[in-house]
Amino acid sequence: MRAAGVAKRQPRTPLEYVVQSRESQHDEAASCQERVAVDLEQAKRDLFDASLWFQGSRHRKALSYLVQSAEPGAIDVLADALVKGHRPQEIRKALLGLATPQDQGRIDRLWRLWFDTRQNELADLLVELGHPAQAPELRLASLWKLGRGVKIAPNPASVRQALTWLGDPDCDVHAHVFAALARLPNAAVLNEPIVECWLQNQSEEMEAFITRHGRKPTQTTTDQLWKQWLRKREARLLGVLAALGEPAGSPEVRLASEWKLGRAVRLAPEPQAVRRALEWLPDPDEDIRRGLLAALEQLPNDERLNDEIVEAWWRWESPELEAFVKTQGRKPGRRQLAAMFYLVTGQPKRYQALRDDRGECFLQAFLMAPQTFRRRINNTVVKSRNAAVVAAYRKAMGGREGFDRPLYLDALKAAGDEDGLFDSLRETTLLDALELCRHWSESGRLPKDRRRRQAAVRAVNAYRSLGKVTFEEGPAPPVGLRDLLAVWQGPCTPDQDVHEKDPLRRAEAIFRAQQLGADQDPQIQQAAKSSEWPLRLAARLLDPALAAMHDHVHWIGTLSGVDADVLAAPLAVAPEVHARWNQRLARMRSAGEPARRGSLFLEILCSLQEAFVSGGDETTQLAAATGDAAHDTVLKFWEGSELVYVPPGEFEMGDGEDADCPKHRVWLDGYYIAIYPVTNAQYGRFVEATGYPGPANPRWQESPWADHPVTDVSWDDAQAYAEWAGLSLPTEAQWEKAARGPENRKYPWGDAWDPERCRHAGNRGTETTCAVHEYPQGASGYGCFHMSGNAGEWCEDWYDEAYYRTGPVRNPGGSEEGSQRVLRGGSCYYVTTRCRPASRYARSPDYRGEDLGFRLARSASV
Repeated sequence: MRAAGVAKRQPRTPLEYVVQSRESQHDEAASCQERVAVDLEQAKRDLFDASLWFQGSRHRKALSYLVQSAEPGAIDVLADALVKGHRPQEIRKALLGLATPQDQGRIDRLWRLWFDTRQNELADLLVELGHPAQAPELRLASLWKLGRGVKIAPNPASVRQALTWLGDPDCDVHAHVFAALARLPNAAVLNEPIVECWLQNQSEEMEAFITRHGRKPTQTTTDQLWKQWLRKREARLLGVLAALGEPAGSPEVRLASEWKLGRAVRLAPEPQAVRRALEWLPDPDEDIRRGLLAALEQLPNDERLNDEIVEAWWRWESPELEAFVKTQGRKPGRRQLAAMFYLVTGQPKRYQALRDDRGECFLQAFLMAPQTFRRRINNTVVKSRNAAVVAAYRKAMGGREGFDRPLYLDALKAAGDEDGLFDSLRETTLLDALELCRHWSESGRLPKDRRRRQAAVRAVNAYRSLGKVTFEEGPAPPVGLRDLLAVWQGPCTPDQDVHEKDPLRRAEAIFRAQQLGADQDPQIQQAAKSSEWPLRLAARLLDPALAAMHDHVHWIGTLSGVDADVLAAPLAVAPEVHARWNQRLARMRSAGEPARRGSLFLEILCSLQEAFVSGGDETTQLAAATGDAAHDTVLKFWEGSELVYVPPGEFEMGDGEDADCPKHRVWLDGYYIAIYPVTNAQYGRFVEATGYPGPANPRWQESPWADHPVTDVSWDDAQAYAEWAGLSLPTEAQWEKAARGPENRKYPWGDAWDPERCRHAGNRGTETTCAVHEYPQGASGYGCFHMSGNAGEWCEDWYDEAYYRTGPVRNPGGSEEGSQRVLRGGSCYYVTTRCRPASRYARSPDYRGEDLGFRLARSASV
């Protein structure tokens, strides 16, 4: 033991090293920290000292100190010397003497230095030494570098730790990582970090490892991989998924993944399952579309399922589905879908088999069809050469936006329907009829009806005598004449009289009266002989054949065209109008050669008019026999409004499901009813024109809601609008007949509730109403939209619960008094029961609801 108070002995020279015992080092650690650092630095200088004096002794002592020192810097000095080739044999020999466990810290330090520098000399030393590192972050890699097989613990944390060495540049370490991974059990929980590592690094070796060993991750990760591929369409990712052969489990991508893997999928024979599968139709991947078609082929040929397929066809305009439906003969259940498919795909005979006599299915199909399909429908009509198909087109589209008159005429010509062509002249003028005369002249075909045939023969003979006729615009009239005509064509005043003494005012009155259709021939003839120029001017304008050739107003004929008024004359006119044209023809004939062309035009006009006013036309005869006037299928009565004609007849009103709607037979005269409810946009024009207060809700004036039915209107509001429009609210009976259609269905579309055919509480989501043109598949047999759901509709009648047990059976109009007005059709807040057309409910006439609107009607006798 050292005596108390005796100072430690210092080294005699800088070269003298004192190797102290571990106990001594521990005792003096605190007091000698600075000296150790100096000794370490001195040892480093001595190790690299190349002088001759005391070289061997210095090297040996420095090496001994550095090997035994616990200071981390000592091993760093030796490693540096070894790498630099300074006395490598001695250093190597000294380091190979390291042993575990007492030197494990220095061994770990050597491994760390090698991982940091990747010097071959250190690698060779460590491999020869053969001791792995014990530090957790170094142990796996040191074992792999020594060539020792390592069994990774079968848990995700150990796998993730091993995977951190996957990017190591040393080939030995890299190879052993994969060897260790290969020895792991093929469990999804262990494969998960492997797949995650590959997704982060996109390593080709890892990709090959996953595919070669079939390392399938958990189902959640598999689903994510499929979703990622469907989003990015990466070929490498698809290669891994294909090699794993595992489809997604989540419903939204399962079908696509199985089809991409080439697996056959058997769809549940339910509309919802088919609808979900068809959502993949527009996918760009051919394998997915091929798998979808294969799955559809396995479905039974069921009309409900076919409806879903055909709906997807028209929504996506898919040629693949079109060929599929035609090849498999898949007939849709809904008539409008069937009509669209047959018309678009050029199958007029199959469309005819639908017996769409009123053209209702044609109309609904055309309204649903995109523009490209509408062009194909038009081609089918023309190429069909089928009069029934052409007639359906006319009934469906006549008077509507989208009706193509030249197409209709071409279709009639192709079908050889000369009577139909003749009947098309009802809505035309002589100018339009000349083209038809040319057709009859060149084709040699004529109408079969006797009177029409006679009229056509006379018209064609006159047309052939015309020779070649061209039409062009005449020069503009002088300013003075233009101003005079502007006055004459202005609003009529009550004090105007054709017997006025003032020639100018009398000429104006004669001109106005003739323009309004009054029989003014005597006054015109008298005016033509007058000495007053205004009267002769009026006569010349109204009937060019009456003026003398030498008259100074003869130039007006050249200016305006002597035939202009004849060419603009309508063909379907009243008998008295036809008689006046005949009188004019007689005068034209007496005028001689200069009037020859005009007389020929008049000959054609009067010949064709004769067939329409003679009473011999078949439509007129049929109307007389039935006691009902002939009516257009669709009447355009008001701006933005279209009314469909409902023919007279008896129908069964009520369905007996509620006490106030018992089944009973009712007769209704023919009437018109609006195809759509009144919209916000239409009601806005009423408010603007009259100053009437608008609905309480703020959205009715917003553009996204323009085509929604107007709501928050009372019965009084609806009545005010109807009076302004010159129409009326429908009676309960009129409303129900239009809603239930000719087949008297329980719902507008059929006898079973279908939640996909109207807006109701079950599908409105966070919204209320929808646009009036939506849900065409829910239209009634008469073509009326939204008579179930969307917005409840006010009717004309006062509500009386017992009315239909004792009321009249012919044109019932409801009770004569009451406190509430009737509502029909349910709304977007109801479902099933209240949405039955037969269901009745009522509110006070001043009640306003956010789901209550109305539609208009009109008697056919007006």
